[in-house]
Amino acid sequence: MKNGTWHYVIAGVAGVAVVVAIIIAREAWSSRRTVTLSGPVARVVPPAATTHPVDTKSGPAVDPAGSTETADMNPPEAGLLDLPKTAAPEIEKKPGAGADTKTAPPPPPPPPVKPLPPAKAPPLKPAPVDSKDLPLGPLISPSILIEKSALRLTVFDGDAGVKSYRIAAGAVIGDKQCEGDRKTPEGDFYICIRKTKGQTRYTRSMGLSYPNLEDAQRGRRNGLITASQHYAIAQAIKNNRKPPWQTKLGGAIMIHGKREKRTGTLGCIALDDDDIIELYNRLPLNTPVRIIP
Repeated sequence: MKNGTWHYVIAGVAGVAVVVAIIIAREAWSSRRTVTLSGPVARVVPPAATTHPVDTKSGPAVDPAGSTETADMNPPEAGLLDLPKTAAPEIEKKPGAGADTKTAPPPPPPPPVKPLPPAKAPPLKPAPVDSKDLPLGPLISPSILIEKSALRLTVFDGDAGVKSYRIAAGAVIGDKQCEGDRKTPEGDFYICIRKTKGQTRYTRSMGLSYPNLEDAQRGRRNGLITASQHYAIAQAIKNNRKPPWQTKLGGAIMIHGKREKRTGTLGCIALDDDDIIELYNRLPLNTPVRIIP
């Protein structure tokens, strides 16, 4: 063959070799793909996107958002009662069937709260006591109850009646309204002054805190006292002092001696001299005094 012919033969052989190589490669790829797909197909799910970095350190995972709550993080509100805890739903399994969820009945309502009993009122009736035979001893928490209709003064120590005395009260029945009406006031007062012999024309005397705040309010409504007089009375009562006695409401209501045989007074409370001396020695300033009809 000529030299040019050999070149054509070699090129043709090379081309056939390339075609054969391509065919063999395609057969090999097709065979591999068929084997792989003949078994179960495994699918990889990419991890969900997170907004926080993953802690790769050893130890329990920590939620960076702090969503795990404990009782210490959420204490109950002060002054509120914890609600009763509801039991978890009961799971009742039936034969041959899946688990059915049965909701537990709601808890019974809490019992009604009983209101607190009212505070115990001061005694309004004296205990049966002996007026003359026993002397009046030391008192821890003294107070006085005066019953105008019974003409009786009873000394209490706490809630216990200790001793009663015969008295004379205002000559006119009713609650005192103004100066000169000859009535003994009614209500709650306290001993605001004490006078011994030489300071009073009586054996002993103890002044009461009339007019009190209620009397001052009534007098202001009825035009008996001015706004400044009302204020002065209110301030005196607030500070346990003697209120003003020189107003149209009157004043200087005393517990004093020289009851003797009188049947009525100008509004004061009169006792026998021995009795007022005994009371004077046991009743300090600010002793509560209640006067009832």
